[in-house]
Amino acid sequence: MDRPESYPALGENSGRLGQGLRQLGNARATWQLVRILVIVQLIPFAWDMIVPGAGKLSLAHGHLGLTETRFLSGSYWQPFTHAFIHANWLHLLANVTCILLLGPKVEHIVTKRTFWLLTLFSAIAGGALFMLFTPATPLSATDPQRTLVGSSAVCFGFLVLLTTLSPDSKFLPLFLSGRSIGVAIILANLCL
Repeated sequence: MDRPESYPALGENSGRLGQGLRQLGNARATWQLVRILVIVQLIPFAWDMIVPGAGKLSLAHGHLGLTETRFLSGSYWQPFTHAFIHANWLHLLANVTCILLLGPKVEHIVTKRTFWLLTLFSAIAGGALFMLFTPATPLSATDPQRTLVGSSAVCFGFLVLLTTLSPDSKFLPLFLSGRSIGVAIILANLCL
């Protein structure tokens, strides 16, 4: 019995999918990072549920999120800690999804030490760029000073590393090459 031509292509994609799922299952540092992000978000959220009106999530944003005035006033941990607290659960879900798509590939290419150093460097670089390009003073009396929260800089750091070191590798779920994703991001940033 002859096999249709579409079967080999399907087998190719399922092989890549299987490899991607195996990498995801073996990505211990990626899963550790995801657990840390969820726990850091869960603590003030749970506290607010136990003590209604406590405002612990906004308090966590104030202490962990990055603003230039707080940083210059001595909160020197904020360029790193902003990556661990998120605006809301949807924001966390978007960043965790990105980390789960990119993190296993990063772990497959580099050591765990490099993975954590990249996470740290990306968070600090994102914080530095935020302070460099965001006005320190509010634009108006009704516009509060902007606070940076979220691990988008870590996601971007993972993506930059992957598109640089492995431009021909395919990324789940679209199976686009790193080179194609890199060009799309550059074009999107130029358009913005």
